[in-house]
Amino acid sequence: RYGGYCAMGVANEKAVQSDPVTWRIVEGQLYFFASHGARAAWEQDPAAHIARADRHWPAVRASLED
Repeated sequence: RYGGYCAMGVANEKAVQSDPVTWRIVEGQLYFFASHGARAAWEQDPAAHIARADRHWPAVRASLED
């Protein structure tokens, strides 16, 4: 999801490079994270962070194209 960018970063409206060894699979979707700390924060409420990241992803993706 989110083009391989950190899921927590996208939830916070930022395109943050992810660490390919820091990830989780939720409902068949692969989420990457910038760090173990970012993943731990995301795991406090994955559903809320996914919903927020889904809302922000179009704008974050558009900012990458500029």
